[in-house]
Amino acid sequence: MARVRKITTMAELQAALQAAFNAINRDFYGGELEKVIITVKEDKKKGAFGWIEVAKNWKQNGKDRHEINISADYIGERSVEETIVTLMHAMVHLYNIQHEIKDTTRAGIYHNKNFKRTAEAHGLDVEQLSGIGWSRTTATPQTSKWIADNIPIRSFGIYKRVADSTGGGKAKTKQSMVKKVCPCCGNIARVTSEYKLICGECMKEMEIES
Repeated sequence: MARVRKITTMAELQAALQAAFNAINRDFYGGELEKVIITVKEDKKKGAFGWIEVAKNWKQNGKDRHEINISADYIGERSVEETIVTLMHAMVHLYNIQHEIKDTTRAGIYHNKNFKRTAEAHGLDVEQLSGIGWSRTTATPQTSKWIADNIPIRSFGIYKRVADSTGGGKAKTKQSMVKKVCPCCGNIARVTSEYKLICGECMKEMEIES
């Protein structure tokens, strides 16, 4: 295994995520997954730790590629394992896209049992959440050990800081935020936990994702 290190540059970050993709593809998918372009950018609308673009919106050496993005907004507040699990979550979708397995509905928000089956077959535990289905993924004990043994990342020393809404031109790492989900339509919002939030479409109180 390569030397475990702290990631301190964007080049290192993208290279490390690409290397993690390759290792997961090798050990959990037998090398079956297509190559992808991995990006790290801020999440302006999805409210997610990461995602895959269904369309092949990148061109690489004449070949069309899917994009997997790891949201820059959350890297600084999550563990290495949690970030790798987000990558593995996106790779489940990639496997299903390749095999023409429909694993989401409601504009990609609700994860159905097809997603659950594929995820559980490739090293993840899956939990059902109100409004978004079988969406919450965590590493199995075996996968957690695999990550520790095979992903040579000690920590992320580079991440996006979230602007301080109080003004003054300063910025701070995002803290004390929770994800709330509408139990009816699955709309997602991120707010501080003390705020009560009503979904504008369903007029239902949004619930904290456990």
